[in-house]
Amino acid sequence: MIGQLLDSRYQVIRELGFGAFGQTYLAQDTQYPGKPYCVVKHLQPNDPRSLEKAKQLFLREAEILAKLGKHEQIPELKAYSEQEFYLVQEFIDGHPLRDEISASEPRWTENQVISLLSNILPILVFIHDQGVIHRDIKPDNIMRRQRDNKLVLIDFGAIKEVLNNPETGGLSVAGTRVYTSGYAPSEQLFGKSRLNSDIYALGMTAIEALTGKYPHLLPHDYNTDEVIWQDKVSVSPGLTAILNKMVRFDHRERYQSAGEVLQAVQQLIQASLAQATKTSGVNQLTLEWQEAGQLKNITIRDRQPSKNPVNVRIRRDPAQCDIVFDDISVSGLHVEIFFNQQQQCFYVRNLRQTNPPIIDGHPLPLGEVPVFQGSNIQLGQINLRVANISLSKISSVAPTQLVTTTQPTKVAMAYQSETAPVVPNENSAKGVSNAVEEYIKRGKQLIKKKDYQQAINILVMALQLSPNDAEIYYWRGRTHFDLKEYAKANKDFNNALHWNPNYAEAYCWRGCARLKAALTIVSFYNDDPAIIKGVKAAIEDFDKALQINPNLTEAQKQQKIAQAQLPKNF
Repeated sequence: MIGQLLDSRYQVIRELGFGAFGQTYLAQDTQYPGKPYCVVKHLQPNDPRSLEKAKQLFLREAEILAKLGKHEQIPELKAYSEQEFYLVQEFIDGHPLRDEISASEPRWTENQVISLLSNILPILVFIHDQGVIHRDIKPDNIMRRQRDNKLVLIDFGAIKEVLNNPETGGLSVAGTRVYTSGYAPSEQLFGKSRLNSDIYALGMTAIEALTGKYPHLLPHDYNTDEVIWQDKVSVSPGLTAILNKMVRFDHRERYQSAGEVLQAVQQLIQASLAQATKTSGVNQLTLEWQEAGQLKNITIRDRQPSKNPVNVRIRRDPAQCDIVFDDISVSGLHVEIFFNQQQQCFYVRNLRQTNPPIIDGHPLPLGEVPVFQGSNIQLGQINLRVANISLSKISSVAPTQLVTTTQPTKVAMAYQSETAPVVPNENSAKGVSNAVEEYIKRGKQLIKKKDYQQAINILVMALQLSPNDAEIYYWRGRTHFDLKEYAKANKDFNNALHWNPNYAEAYCWRGCARLKAALTIVSFYNDDPAIIKGVKAAIEDFDKALQINPNLTEAQKQQKIAQAQLPKNF
């Protein structure tokens, strides 16, 4: 399908992934200004037993997406063909929530989970009002969109529409059964999904984020069948009560609507705000803002050459934070960042445009020093002048990430001496090239030491200087592979091969990632089509690697391992 022009409009560029029912491709809309990316799902089941189910899911997804119309947190359906079995959807540039949960160390905080619920529940209110049940809510089907950090609900192939049944006065569901073990409540396993089946799945997703345990691995009470999770994490009584009610075994004891859960979460936030204002001594604005979205680490650097860069950490707890800052929320607005000498923390004020109820009527703490005033803060970019402030109490904070100005070669870094790469000369292309080489070298050293997160940070910096460098994508893919994040690894190897189609090692390790992903699929059949397809794709990658470099021993070894996984009749 690569290279085809679908519907005389959508140009297929490359493969994004594959599953039991077909393949997913990245495409461009050639008739829209800027030729934006979109996603093509092509139904291509390789097992006749799956054909009818695949058709049902395909048509159901198209029908439901068309019915839902436009919602900013649901991918828009752009086109579909019943004859050729493909549909075209809006492309969500971001990453699945699974990447955040599986890579989260430590586990998610209570505020992060509250933010998750606050983001997803309004989407559920919307789709439930349309009479639609998603039926497969889990971290893999929630995307974090890069441009605004909002959560997007995807994979509507498992959706079922709730139909009023006048004869029984109840609800029935049309379609085929699809669910994921651990996230699906008991009634869904018997084909009797309800609106609050989605509430159960979202609750289990939140519990997984808090505990770090896959839902199907959590124990259940022998007498009541209720899931037991409270002993594995310390959570406030308010959030515990909400989650417990979301995941009740009996659907009649659960929240009956997403709106009801959302109201409970909002009441919990207001209670937390009131308590924090009384006890923490930190401006109430700080806590409200930190719950407005996904927070990011930033680096504040003194522009004076005689001073060392200062690294500042963002935390969820306002009593412990150095700065609470969401650069997406304030982009283009007037912003004032202050340093509180008494609390020894940075914070932000003057967000009247975004949070008027919180700002009005609350006096600012004493001992404030203005650090930054302006409106030129953009996504991923901030450069602050820190003047006449003693930063000794926070100068030892662990390093976080790179922040640049609008010119990529003007780099402001705050890294411990062990990890500090060469700073490129802003007027020298050679200086940038040398810095990229140093980043890659340091990243490889960190991978060898198994300091994977720091390695990823270093390689991200390299990509900011050289976004088309296949080697950087390759080594970041190797890092994700070692972290067992095979989907992210596969994506990085795809990018490496996009920029260097003759990269034998990238083919080899993409094959390794595909093989590992296929072998982690839980199935009752040895010839499960999803497993077979994954193994075959891995073998193809090993073949390509050996065509380019016949002496690549890792590809030779992995090829034999993959071939041994195929049933004898293949």
